[in-house]
Amino acid sequence: MMRRLLLALLVALAPSIAAAQFALIAPTQPTLDNGDRIATTAWVNNFVNAGLPLASGKIWIGSVGNIATAQTPSGDLTVSNAGVFTWATVNANVGSFGSATQCATITVNAKGLITAASAATCTPAVGSITGLGTGVATALGVNVGSAGAFITFNGALGTPSSGTLTNATGLPIIAGTTGTLSVARGGTNCGAASGTCLDNITGFASTGLINRTGAGTYSFAAPGAVAAPLQRGSLGGLTLSTAGASATFGIAIGTANDSTNVDVLVLGSAYTKTTSAWAVGTGNGSLDTSTIANSTWYHVFLIKRPDTGVVDVLISLSATAPTLPTNYTLFRRIGSMKTNGSAQWTKFIQRGDSFMWDTPVSDVNTTNPGTSAVTRTLTVPTGISVQAQLFVAGAGLSGDQGPGSIYISDLALADIAPTAATASSVTAITPNTAALTGQLGAQVVAWTNTSAQVRSRLQLSTANVSFQINTNGWIDRRGRDD
Repeated sequence: MMRRLLLALLVALAPSIAAAQFALIAPTQPTLDNGDRIATTAWVNNFVNAGLPLASGKIWIGSVGNIATAQTPSGDLTVSNAGVFTWATVNANVGSFGSATQCATITVNAKGLITAASAATCTPAVGSITGLGTGVATALGVNVGSAGAFITFNGALGTPSSGTLTNATGLPIIAGTTGTLSVARGGTNCGAASGTCLDNITGFASTGLINRTGAGTYSFAAPGAVAAPLQRGSLGGLTLSTAGASATFGIAIGTANDSTNVDVLVLGSAYTKTTSAWAVGTGNGSLDTSTIANSTWYHVFLIKRPDTGVVDVLISLSATAPTLPTNYTLFRRIGSMKTNGSAQWTKFIQRGDSFMWDTPVSDVNTTNPGTSAVTRTLTVPTGISVQAQLFVAGAGLSGDQGPGSIYISDLALADIAPTAATASSVTAITPNTAALTGQLGAQVVAWTNTSAQVRSRLQLSTANVSFQINTNGWIDRRGRDD
């Protein structure tokens, strides 16, 4: 019955209890009192700020029972009561180790600590070096002077078992050199100088004397067949010929020094050539460039290819610098020819250095030419100076006494007024009789310039004086005097 009354009372008082404020106040206890009491905020703050008691050099460590326990740090790390940690010394050798020539040696324990360090000269095994070429490592391991070793500057060559020497210069043949050099290596395969050494060389088994046929080429010939030392300007044979009105011309056998007098060009058999583009061999073309032209002078050359010794024939507009075929480097001009109006050869006859037209050419035929010097162009080669072979004539018509003295001269000489006593190539004076006509002519030779020109001058000239120059041919020294 009492319980029901007490419960009813609590229910009736519940709102008042909820609205009421209660303050639970615990007693203040000493700092080090560990009694089971409720602590105030002030007490807890005082306890924490005052610090837990801990001996110097120790730290709190959770023990096995999850209880904070004071322990002294040990092992590789220590700590001071100021909170400074210090590593234990495991290597007393301190400093820098290793350089360009020394290698560093270190010892590391299981904890990753370096326990020892030092430096020593690097001496790697040759076989351990990578990146070397084939055979280099092996050669590096051999003493200089031994077979298979490298050759050092001023070092010993040793006795290599084999090898090929290339691009070597300055190789001395001195005392101490032993052995023989095989023919295949450019030697004679002889241990001592003797006549049999030459027999070991290919080709020297031939009987006769050595004859140089070109740069780096030689042949053997009987002593009587060996050419004498080069005589400057030498030329023999090689006579030119043509039937005229034809594109073909012939060249007789013969020999000639080249234009620089360093080699002999030999045409061993008669040749024929045409006006077509050059091709090696008889019967083929001879023109160096372009196409053959009408009424034009061409110069004939003997040409040679030194590497093979082949000799051929070429024609060119140039008297001194023909366009040579590939590998032909030597040449000699052996004559000159002129085409007609149809680009065919004009007939001439050659005897030695003399070239004569089959039909003389009238180059001058005039009346009352005057007494001053006149430059006359003749039908002889251009590009070179030749001796023109002329027939010069003068006449006085209707009783005129004629031209008097006629002087044909080289343009390189002084211009002289002709008289019978001073300068005259031909003197033509006829009787002063109206009923008579007098004419006189003579053979004249005069040097031309490279334009085929000479000078003419008459002593007298009137309307009744005539003057003629016919060109019979020319004399061409063809380089004999160069």
